Amino acid sequence: MTLPSLSTTRPLPRPTRSRSVLRNLGDSLTTASSVALPWGRARVVIGPQGVIELDIRPPFHDKYPQAPASDPMHRAAHEQLRAYARGQLKDFSLPLDPQGTPFQRAVWAALLRIPYGETRTYGEIAAMIGHPGAARAVGMACRTNPIGLIIPCHRVVGGDGTLTGYAGGLALKAKLLQHERTH
Repeated sequence: MTLPSLSTTRPLPRPTRSRSVLRNLGDSLTTASSVALPWGRARVVIGPQGVIELDIRPPFHDKYPQAPASDPMHRAAHEQLRAYARGQLKDFSLPLDPQGTPFQRAVWAALLRIPYGETRTYGEIAAMIGHPGAARAVGMACRTNPIGLIIPCHRVVGGDGTLTGYAGGLALKAKLLQHERTH
């Protein structure tokens, strides 16, 4: 079974820098920014291969330097997140680079296949990736999803359809699902 890739086919351009400049900047190709959404402030972390994290639960750590306002990848991420919040975007087209085990990455790729406004159960996701009976492991992969919202773990519900386990809290999960159902 072939699962979708976690990266898009349209990488966004980054400013190029010479090797000597990069040596002095350390890991400055990984940068963070924040964007205001109706559900609160979100922090976006983007590395050389794409989005590494989207955190919607403050407080945020200062592990990465602040992205310049002109950074095209951060600007694109903010524009797409705002369009999603307005109900004008259903599918993100950002390059993604979540760090995780092969199992976690398989779960996250399966989450990307859940259509906007729909839900799937943890058991259905386990079956989608060829691990029937691994619903709890799927739940743990959802819990550790580093790019929540874009990788839509909020669209996964309990076997009886109830809202369960969301790192951003069940109230936020309910708001996101309601948002998608009404737009």
